Amino acid sequence: MSRVTKSARGQQEQPHGAAARTAHIAMLAAFFLVAGVLGELHLQSLTQTDVWWHLRTGLWVLQNHSVPHAGVFSQYPSLPWVDSNWGFDLMLADGFRWLGLAFFPLLAIAIRVLLAGAVFVLASGMRRFWTALLLAICAQLTFAFQQPQPAGCAACLFAILLAVLFQYRRSGNARLLLAVPLLFVLWASLDVTFVYGICVLLLFAAVGLVQERFRGGEQDGASRRGASTSWLAACCGSIVACMASPYHYHAWGAALHSMASGAYGYVGELHAIRFRQVQDYLLLLLVMCAFYLLGRRRSFISVALLAAALPVSLAIQRDRWVVVIVSVAVIADALANGRAKGNLNAPPGRMREALWAAAGVLAVLVGSGAYLLRDQDALLSRVAGQFPVRAADCLRSNHLPAPLFNEYQWGSFLTWYLPEFPVSIDSRVDLYGDETNLTYLAVMNGYISPDSDPSFARARTFLVRHGSSLEQAVLNQPWLRVVYRDEIATVAVRTE
Repeated sequence: MSRVTKSARGQQEQPHGAAARTAHIAMLAAFFLVAGVLGELHLQSLTQTDVWWHLRTGLWVLQNHSVPHAGVFSQYPSLPWVDSNWGFDLMLADGFRWLGLAFFPLLAIAIRVLLAGAVFVLASGMRRFWTALLLAICAQLTFAFQQPQPAGCAACLFAILLAVLFQYRRSGNARLLLAVPLLFVLWASLDVTFVYGICVLLLFAAVGLVQERFRGGEQDGASRRGASTSWLAACCGSIVACMASPYHYHAWGAALHSMASGAYGYVGELHAIRFRQVQDYLLLLLVMCAFYLLGRRRSFISVALLAAALPVSLAIQRDRWVVVIVSVAVIADALANGRAKGNLNAPPGRMREALWAAAGVLAVLVGSGAYLLRDQDALLSRVAGQFPVRAADCLRSNHLPAPLFNEYQWGSFLTWYLPEFPVSIDSRVDLYGDETNLTYLAVMNGYISPDSDPSFARARTFLVRHGSSLEQAVLNQPWLRVVYRDEIATVAVRTE
């Protein structure tokens, strides 16, 4: 009789479970769809700055079958340069060759969907679907990736890394650590922030080894040696994996140099968070929730992660994703540990639900990409509303003399659209060095005379923003003649 009752009860619960999974997948699909489309309703990815030099570099790599080691596309071809984003550049250029400008918004959408999925899976360790979904939504609202940039890919990999490391701490399954070096092979080809990942891995390893050392009698010697070997192999393998690129160990030097550049104080996205937007306060709320939960259940690794991530994200708003993802991981781990004992693994169904939802959303978005492919001219007109397309056409058609002096915000675009004119500066701050960057930025802000900039002094053609203070400085020079002007740009040539 009891077996019959249990069987009937199981038959009643099975439809309910199927309905719950369907509802979960539908909600996740809606979340992924909104997260992906957000920011691309007006083709924001086509109006950003850095994406253009990534495209130009990727096209150069495809053409030359090697990575650049010097300042290509600029007036400083002898300066050494390490393209830390060569993998992303190659992906962007390859997609552009197939789909044209339509690949930009499609890639931006795909990155956001993958990031939303990675954060949701990270939050699913608490085994509560709706809480995990709410946490992922809050995290997504704090991100500010408005273009298909390497930082979005890095954030996805960072979330996956934290999910793997927390899962290993819960289960002790050493096979999970085998995937970590492979993760860093990909990460080191996409962005310099692989250094953040290495620091997190070393922190986990140090805390894990110390805790195993002081547990003593809880584990036998063989178990402790096995855990120590796993951590050591993961750390050494990941450090070596970061050098498995065309730049080898130079990738480390480029990462450290880019983080120490003095010119970052002039770049908006590299300023400290000023707490003037809603997402800034939402970030602060996530961090406060994480610290509150740690006050109820202490975890040394979680405290160390938050203490290390918070100053990084507060100092550089471009890297806000670091503390956001760490906060999600800490909250999920604290709620998981506070609810159950023993097996705290994330439910396998959560991963399947996220994969089904993400696959469905990506299929719909890829299908809708045909709309973007219909009219490449419309996409270029969107670009022309932000960048000096017509002014660049004037330079090309009239064969104006080089060298060129250009606006900082336009330099990256000109490397792609006007390759016959090497730029005086662009957003590759690690290429030009502090002296060149700071001198130019001081001229642009009116702190010093334009003649103090060597690139201004030797230029024969000037391309500046219409209505800017730099345009006034150019027009005040008696030896310059304006040859073109529209609502975006002004072009002048040297007459002496």
